[in-house]
Amino acid sequence: MADDDWDGDDGGDWGDGDDDGGDWDDDDGNTNWDGDGGDAEEATNLESDSWEIQVENLFYTAEMAIKTEPQEALENFMKCIGLEEENSANKVTHRFNALKHVVMILFAFGESKRAEMVEQYSKLLSICDMVTPNERDRAIQTVLNAIQESADNESLEQMYSMTLGFFKKQKGKEMVWFDFAMKLCKSYLHSKKNEQCEQLLDELHASCKVEGHDDRNKGGQLLEIYSIKIQLMAAANNRVALAELFERTNQLIADVNDPRSMSVIKECWGKMYASMNQWDDAYTNFYDAFRSYQDIGHQNVKQCLKYVVIASMLSEKDTNPFASQEAAVFKTNNDIMPMANLLEAFDTDSIKAFEGTLGRDKHVILNDDFIVEHMPAVKLRIRSKVLVKLIKPYTRVKLQWLCRQLNATMPEVENLVVNLILDGSVKGRLNQIHSLLDLNVTQKQDKLYGAMDGWLSAVNRLRQSISTRTGRQDMGGRGMGGMHYGGGMMDFDMGDDDLYGSQFGIGDSDIGWMT
Repeated sequence: MADDDWDGDDGGDWGDGDDDGGDWDDDDGNTNWDGDGGDAEEATNLESDSWEIQVENLFYTAEMAIKTEPQEALENFMKCIGLEEENSANKVTHRFNALKHVVMILFAFGESKRAEMVEQYSKLLSICDMVTPNERDRAIQTVLNAIQESADNESLEQMYSMTLGFFKKQKGKEMVWFDFAMKLCKSYLHSKKNEQCEQLLDELHASCKVEGHDDRNKGGQLLEIYSIKIQLMAAANNRVALAELFERTNQLIADVNDPRSMSVIKECWGKMYASMNQWDDAYTNFYDAFRSYQDIGHQNVKQCLKYVVIASMLSEKDTNPFASQEAAVFKTNNDIMPMANLLEAFDTDSIKAFEGTLGRDKHVILNDDFIVEHMPAVKLRIRSKVLVKLIKPYTRVKLQWLCRQLNATMPEVENLVVNLILDGSVKGRLNQIHSLLDLNVTQKQDKLYGAMDGWLSAVNRLRQSISTRTGRQDMGGRGMGGMHYGGGMMDFDMGDDDLYGSQFGIGDSDIGWMT
């Protein structure tokens, strides 16, 4: 029975009847297991995450390609900017930095992209209020510092003007506005837009005044303003205004000694003293300017050192700028080495080395208007030194020989000799007829002048004695038996000496001037 019972069990309890397993298999895919209706919300979140992730991916992809594929980087940055602006106008997480990179890339692309660069910079400024002040200031400084190194003053000035307009509206940003305004002034000065420069300087100066007078508490800013004004007045050769600015800056220096401003001021003072041939003072101020430029790491440091060398050669003091450690480090620099060689030739009176260096490195030495203006004076100085040294052993020197030694033309040598005779450096006489410099004339001239003076005194005494004896007070312009002064009496032979004629442009036979 037991077996029948197990065999009769057909498992109906599990598989027979109406149980078709529907409790497990009836799920048609539409059953809501969570029961909270969250599918739509999840899709929305995924969509939101999608564009933000895409913006982020575009930004970092572009950032990595800036150096290797700038064009591709530019395109991805622009897509990043457009996508973020389209989906969230008030969100600038990546858009701000992307615009900064776009401006820099467009600048690197050159002149053809300048207008687009200015346009993108304007967009950057328009969203500056949506980032932190530090992010804003850092981005603007980065862009403008890079643009400042270019020769495109037009675009730079446009961007500075836009920046000034932005900061002028910001409260508490007066110093930032002042700094950018000063940079714009320097750009105007460099591009010789003096009128715009003066207008902006007047606005800057007004911000540093109290009741119409300079605010001494803003001495540093005033020195910056005056440094630009001095350069403007120097360019206009307005010495009256320069003298006034000289006094004003002197009063401020006691309170403020900012090397950024003093470097320019001292350089301008040096040029002012140079224009008055006060080369000792010019040397001192040029050297002070050089040290200030060096302290701030300014690009004008080498050019100012050239001015120091020029002033040292024209100064009455025995100075060697390269003896100082500050200048010695530049002695082997490619821009300074020709000037150092020029100074060495000058100090050793080597006219050939001087002329050779000047001819070989002309493009390096004569690359500045100030140096070009004063180089003739330097050449005259070394030629004068060499000429005085050359003629010492001789009593007579041919001018043709001096021309060869000095590497100069005959008119240049004649003018040089005349100047040296007039200032007393050379005791001699120029014989232009025979092209000779006679250096053995001082003793002869003294004897002749003495003899002539004694002879004329004796004649006058004899005349007075005869007039007294005869009672004739009026001799009708005649004396000694009716002989005219200036007749045969004075017509004596001077031989080959020609002691006076050459100095007055006449020859040996033209002694008639003495009559």
